[in-house]
Amino acid sequence: MKVIKYLIPILLFSSPGLHAQRDATRDMLEIAAAGLSDSSGPESRYFVLKGRNAYFFRQYKEALEYAGNAMKLDDGNKDAYVLAADAYAALAKDKRALKYYRKAAALDGDDPVLLYHLALSNMKLGHNVAAMENLDRAIEIEPDNNAFYLLRGEAKMAVGIFATAIQDFEVVLELNPGDEEAIIKTGVCLREIGNYAESIEELSKAVSANQGNADAFLERGKTYLRAFNKNKACEDFRKAVELGSREAGKLLESNCGSN
Repeated sequence: MKVIKYLIPILLFSSPGLHAQRDATRDMLEIAAAGLSDSSGPESRYFVLKGRNAYFFRQYKEALEYAGNAMKLDDGNKDAYVLAADAYAALAKDKRALKYYRKAAALDGDDPVLLYHLALSNMKLGHNVAAMENLDRAIEIEPDNNAFYLLRGEAKMAVGIFATAIQDFEVVLELNPGDEEAIIKTGVCLREIGNYAESIEELSKAVSANQGNADAFLERGKTYLRAFNKNKACEDFRKAVELGSREAGKLLESNCGSN
């Protein structure tokens, strides 16, 4: 019998529609179960399928139970470990998430998406060098994915190698011109290596591109402050506060006073 390998639920935005989707999904899963052979491989994949459905509905503990059942049946099922890792990450249990992403990567170290999530998990726990290694491999496999360069640049910033982080953000901007996050992070890196004029120029690009980006104003304000232009810094902090930045509020209070 053919096993259903993937189930992609269609999101219905009304509450009755969501219940109908849940019922239809459950029916499809039961149909899939009825057609499974006695071998552990298909049964394990079936539990992953049910776990993914539970994860979709934010039922993370149920997803973990299904992942555990899948692992018991087939300890070589990479998708079961990824499911467990994703569920633990959603529950903010980062150490456990990392443990299962590592187990999944041990089974398939050439999955670039898995390597990305492994890197992200490493970074949450401060393992930035390990994250860079994960992303180096992901980039080898998929060199045109700007998300990999962006995250690797962030990992480099976390360990203070700002000049090489800029190189990653430059690649992001080659692949995705106008990427606001890459522009802002480039400006931050320029500030951290002491190039204040270039930092302000870069961050001004982000401000011009999106007047609603609080981070652009916040980071430019920090650079103005570092460059001893307090008036400009306070203007930017005020704008960032208007846009909802709490950090800017603290900086405004501690540095600007009546300015």
